[in-house]
Amino acid sequence: MSKHAITGWRRAIARSSWRGLTAWMLVSLGWLVCSIAWAGTLQGTATYRERIALPDDAVLEAELQDISRADAPAAVLGRSRLDPAGQPPFRFEIAYDDAAVQPGRRYTVRATIKHQERLLFTTDRIYPVLDGRNAPLQILLVSVRGRTQPRAMADGIGVLPASYEGELPGAGNPILWHVDLLPEGRYQLRMIHIGQPEPNRFDDIGRWARESDNGRIVLRGGREAPVFLMPMEGGAALRKLDLEGKPIESRQNGRLMRLPQAALIEPRLMLTGHVQLHGRCRQHPAVR
Repeated sequence: MSKHAITGWRRAIARSSWRGLTAWMLVSLGWLVCSIAWAGTLQGTATYRERIALPDDAVLEAELQDISRADAPAAVLGRSRLDPAGQPPFRFEIAYDDAAVQPGRRYTVRATIKHQERLLFTTDRIYPVLDGRNAPLQILLVSVRGRTQPRAMADGIGVLPASYEGELPGAGNPILWHVDLLPEGRYQLRMIHIGQPEPNRFDDIGRWARESDNGRIVLRGGREAPVFLMPMEGGAALRKLDLEGKPIESRQNGRLMRLPQAALIEPRLMLTGHVQLHGRCRQHPAVR
């Protein structure tokens, strides 16, 4: 075989090897692309009823939350931020890791509007999502500015808004309770498990009502079970009742005392969660 032929043969082998390597690289790249899990996207619209304009630098935040566990803080799966928020209606889009969504769990979207870190509007109910519904997500925000009501209209509790605090016994360590009763049947709740490692705080929002037959106050929000409270001394205190709404027989303190002035908390349902997604895809765990 001539020297020229041998050289050509070697070049052909090199070209064939390069083609094989290129094909292997393309196959590997294709496997990597197929291993990328695209995140889901949740779209919605938020508004409020009040006929007021927001400050130019107001900010709207909407969070996708897992509220499946009643005894644990909500886990945040994704977040959207409009800065500035503009004026209603507010259209937002939340990207989330669809691998974190599990069948049989409860998911909701919570939204807030803040101005210079001061809470102006918030959601006061659960908006179920990712449960097979195809209806557009429409959120109604309510103002956190409490409107003082005459005593005669507070149903034996007094002027609203009102804040109550107390340290109540827990399963292990005591729990510091803070309850805000707001006008129009809204409430805010914070429970801090004293002595427990973080996250040791649980915030909740929802609706409260006074039962006409026995006078109990019932809080219904993101918790699986309602909270029962009995007003005492004309609304100066609230007595914590058991899960069935019956008095707890105990010598330990079971009262929440009304604060001299309303000290409204800023509920934060997000204490633990996943890192906010900035892209549209999630890298497969095997890819480094």
